[in-house]
Amino acid sequence: MLLGWCRECNVPLADGFCYECGRVGKPLSLKTERLLPIFKDTQKWVNDLVEQKHNVRPLPERDVVFINELRFSNRNFIVIEDAKEILQVDFSGENNRWGVKVLCENPIFEDKIMGSKPRTVVKANSDRVDRLEKLGSSLIKECSSKFGMPLYVSFSGGKDSMIIFDLALKAVDPPLLFVNTQLEFPETVEFTRAVAGKYGVELCELLPRKDFFEMWEKCGPPARSHRWCCKTNKFAPLNLFLSKNHPKGIVRIVGTRRWESVMRMRQKVIDRNKWVPHSVVVHPIFEWTDVDVWSYMWKEKLPANPLYEQGLVRIGCYPCPYAEMSRFEILGKLHPELLDNLYSHLTAWGKKHGYNEEWVKSGRWRFRKVDEKVRMKGLVPCTSEGDSRVYTIKDPQSFISVLKTLQQPLDMTKVFVGGKKMWLIKSKHFSITIMGERVIVRGNFNNYVVNRICRLIERVHFCIGCGTCTGFCPNGNIRLSQDKLRIKESCLNCGKCAEMLFGETCVFAEYAGGCMNA
Repeated sequence: MLLGWCRECNVPLADGFCYECGRVGKPLSLKTERLLPIFKDTQKWVNDLVEQKHNVRPLPERDVVFINELRFSNRNFIVIEDAKEILQVDFSGENNRWGVKVLCENPIFEDKIMGSKPRTVVKANSDRVDRLEKLGSSLIKECSSKFGMPLYVSFSGGKDSMIIFDLALKAVDPPLLFVNTQLEFPETVEFTRAVAGKYGVELCELLPRKDFFEMWEKCGPPARSHRWCCKTNKFAPLNLFLSKNHPKGIVRIVGTRRWESVMRMRQKVIDRNKWVPHSVVVHPIFEWTDVDVWSYMWKEKLPANPLYEQGLVRIGCYPCPYAEMSRFEILGKLHPELLDNLYSHLTAWGKKHGYNEEWVKSGRWRFRKVDEKVRMKGLVPCTSEGDSRVYTIKDPQSFISVLKTLQQPLDMTKVFVGGKKMWLIKSKHFSITIMGERVIVRGNFNNYVVNRICRLIERVHFCIGCGTCTGFCPNGNIRLSQDKLRIKESCLNCGKCAEMLFGETCVFAEYAGGCMNA
């Protein structure tokens, strides 16, 4: 990526050339690839910071000023003007205070920063953005027919979603797919519904089955290495929707861009997500920079989420552990009741597990680690001797239901002993006796099939009823009944669900340590 700056037009250049004045721009040596605009309100509080220390207000508080967003746990950025680094603004999570530092010799005391005009940014990057637009629309049009599946635009309420929606409108007539995690900023929900109404398109708004804070009691607070919330509040509603409406799958147009994170750089333009297996994911703006994105937004005069004006860099769930600490400061100003509720849950959980209030206020909860010994422990048998193990599980009926996924011939007999029901299940490799909540497994536990039985018992016992697993059957035969896992009688024994049941694409399997440690 060759970012530059046109000193004649005073605007950033996504490919180093200015299509407005015809000059080659000065190459920018940035700390990261993120070059973003800040708007009037953000400029105002930056001026407030500078004024406290230097008695001047250098930013214009109009048009836009570009910043180089740095990647730290708290928000840090550098103001760029005339291809120079002017000011560095830092947010300290330790004391929840902003600081500012002048980076070059007295520029703010002599000439006020001019900022950049959006229309000039558009003209300076016009040829490149036009090329990207054609490529993006062509890709969407091609994928709408190539895969033979319904096409949806995944809409999160952010600028990238707005662009892929606009590109899709130029190629097809797409419905919007909005997963309302119940953790969105209210402005995002309102904006998404307004966009659907303005453009007259269908809005499929999906909700999670489980309340976030109810799941919190089982999984503990989310952390950067413990993001169960994406699975329960985002992927689970998607899988439930697909299982019910599109068991054969859909094509999802998604606004992911490679420059947003190291993790996203590893993705492909056309990809799949292991947590939502029955959807093809298409990223039509994967190679776009932030300058490309905002140039297109301004060129097409697209509506933008008002949270950008309030200083947010990215739109998403307000309790996200990947958010910088300044995000929670903005949340507190806009919606103090949401921040108070989040911090009260963090404080209560922290007190229960030996963390003080500073752990909450400083944001260190975002980096909590799960005890790997607990994570690997799993469900311990009540007794274990030789080729026999005895388990006590919460829902034996679910266990009986999912046994067919073993793809083994089973001899299942229901008998009554002393008026109580008992199941006798036999196979070539094992035998199982089920009495009430007690499950007795007999067999060689080094055997692959017998080992899978133990995995099934764990899945059923620790199932948290999120619904993530429902997307793993291409025929819609995995369902939840009163939060209990069930396999329908119409199961074809195809084995496609094996990855979920015996692998790691299960919230329990992936985050078992956090669940049991909560």
